[in-house]
Amino acid sequence: MHFKEKTKINCLGSAIIIVILLLTDATLTYGELKLPNVFTNHMVLQRDEAVAIWGWAQANESITVSIDQYEETTTANKEGKWRLFLPAHQAGGPFILNVKSSDQEIKLTDVLYGDVWFCSGQSNMGWKLRNSTHATEELNREQQPLIRLITVDRTMSAKPLEDVNVDGWQECTAQSIKNFSGVAYFFGQYLQQNINVPIGLIHSSWGGTNVQTWMPNSAINKFDEYNDKLLILDSLNVEATQQQGEENYYKWLEKMEEEDIGLEENWFKGDYDKSSWESTSLPIYWKNIPLNPSTGIVWVSRTIELNKDDLNGTALLSLGRIDDEDITYINGQQIQSSSNKDLDREYLIPSGILRVGNNEITIRVKNKKGYGGFRSSKDKLFIETDAGKISLAGEWLFKPGTPHSFPDVPYRLHPNDYPSLLYNGMVSPLILMNIKGIIWYQGESNAKDAENYAGLFTELISQWRKCWGKPNLPFLYVQLSNYDVPNSSMPNSFAKLRDAQFQALKLPSTGMAVAIDIGESDNIHPANKKDVGIRLGLAARKIAYGEEVEHSGPVFKSANKSKDQIIIKFTHDQGL
Repeated sequence: MHFKEKTKINCLGSAIIIVILLLTDATLTYGELKLPNVFTNHMVLQRDEAVAIWGWAQANESITVSIDQYEETTTANKEGKWRLFLPAHQAGGPFILNVKSSDQEIKLTDVLYGDVWFCSGQSNMGWKLRNSTHATEELNREQQPLIRLITVDRTMSAKPLEDVNVDGWQECTAQSIKNFSGVAYFFGQYLQQNINVPIGLIHSSWGGTNVQTWMPNSAINKFDEYNDKLLILDSLNVEATQQQGEENYYKWLEKMEEEDIGLEENWFKGDYDKSSWESTSLPIYWKNIPLNPSTGIVWVSRTIELNKDDLNGTALLSLGRIDDEDITYINGQQIQSSSNKDLDREYLIPSGILRVGNNEITIRVKNKKGYGGFRSSKDKLFIETDAGKISLAGEWLFKPGTPHSFPDVPYRLHPNDYPSLLYNGMVSPLILMNIKGIIWYQGESNAKDAENYAGLFTELISQWRKCWGKPNLPFLYVQLSNYDVPNSSMPNSFAKLRDAQFQALKLPSTGMAVAIDIGESDNIHPANKKDVGIRLGLAARKIAYGEEVEHSGPVFKSANKSKDQIIIKFTHDQGL
C-alpha cells in the first residue's frame, strides 16, 4: 500500500478534518532513513490489530518493513514521509523489526507483541516508584522482562510536533522502574500478571498541569473563553520564551543565595545570638505568619532538651514536608537536606551530634514559588529515639534570610499558560501509534475551577479517541483522593471535581478508580500508588478485556424517602 492512499483524522487544526496522512505544513525533506524516536529496541507493538509503522526517508524511496513472517512495502512521498501497516499479530516475541530502503537499514531487536498503554496526567501520574509505598519490595524484585517502559520528555510546543524526545524502551528492572511512574508501573504489573501478555507503558505526564494544556486545538476551540489565548499561541515562540524565562529564573535563584545573610552570618551555629528572632508555631505556611514575600529564604530554630537515655541507639528527626527546600542542622552540623517539597523529611541523626542537655535544631527553608513553609500535620514533627518520641510541633523562632524587598519569582512559561501546549509536544507525535488504551491521573490543578472540568474532561476523552482513530478506546482515570488541609478551600473544590470526574463515566468505555479511601488528608500526593494501579487494572480487565470482574466500589443509583428513613440504592453494591 502506498503512503498517499491512507487517510486519518487530523487533530492538529481548529477543527477535526480529514487530510492526507502526515501531509502537514512541514517542508523539510528527509534523506536519512529514520523511525520515530519511540521506535527502539525492547519496544512493544500492539497485538491483534494492524500496526502502523512510519518514518522518514529520501523522497520517493521504497521502504520495506518486516517482522517475524510479515513483510510490507510502501513508498515515501515527496517530503520523505512514509507509513505502512503490518498485519495483526498475536502476543509474543522477541522479534527483530527490520526497516530497509535501497541503501540503508534499521534493525530493532527484542521487540514484543503485547498491549500498549498510554499513561498521562499530572504529578500523581508522574510520582516516581522509588517515592511510593512498596518501593523497597518492588526494587528488590527480580527482573520482569514482559513489562517494557518508556518515558516521554517534558516538552511544550505551540504547534503539533512530529516526534518526541525519549531515552528509549527499557525492560522492567530495578534500575529502570525506580524513576518511572509508580501508578503506571503497578497498573502494568497487575495487568501483566492477570492478562499474561507483554505490557508496554508509555509514560507522558507533567506535574501541576491543567486539563486544557493536554487538549488538542480541535477540542479546546469549542470553549470560547480560550479564543484569545489560542490567538496568542499562534504566534508564540515557545522555545525562545522558555529559554529567556529559564535564564531569568536561575539568575533569580543565584541572587537569592547571594542575599541570604543567614549563611553569611552562620545562623546555623549554636553560638549565634537568636534573641531578636520572632516566634511562630510550626507547622505553618509562610502566608499565615504572614511573610511578604513568601518566596526567598527563611530560617527557623528551636532548642530541645535531651537526657542520657535519649542518646542511646538511633535517633530520627521527622519534619514532614517542607515547601520547597531545606538544609537542616543540629548543634551547628548539617545532618541532611532535601529539594523535593512533596517528600516527608525523615532524617537519621548521625551518632555524636546529639548531646545531654540543650540541642539546637536550625532549618534553612528556601521557597521558590507558592506558599512556602511546613506543609504537614503536627504529628509529623518530632525527634524519636530509643527512649521515645519528642514532639517538635509548637513554638519556633524564625527570621528571613533574604530581605523583605526580595523580588517575586520571574515569569517562566508554564504549560498552564496556554491550552494545547502539552498535547502538541507530548501526545500529538504519538497518535499514529497503536495502543490498547489510556490511563489518566489529573485534576488537582483544575480544582479551583471544578465547575468547568466536566465539559473539558469529557471533551479531552472524546477528542483523544478521535485523534487515535478509535471511538471506543478504553479511557481509565483516577478520581481525586481525599485532601483536607485546614483553613483551605480545597476540600470543597476537590469534592466538586470528583463529581465532575464521575460525570465522565457517561461516556462509553470509561472507568474510574476511586482513591478517596487510600489518600492522605494532608498530602496532595499520597504515596500509595499500588492500590491505585491495581484499581485501574481491575477497570482495564472489565472495560478493555471484557472480563467479568468487579472493578468498582459502590456507585450511587437512587435515594427515596420512606417515612423516617431514606433508602439509598447503589450499583456495584458488592464493592471491590
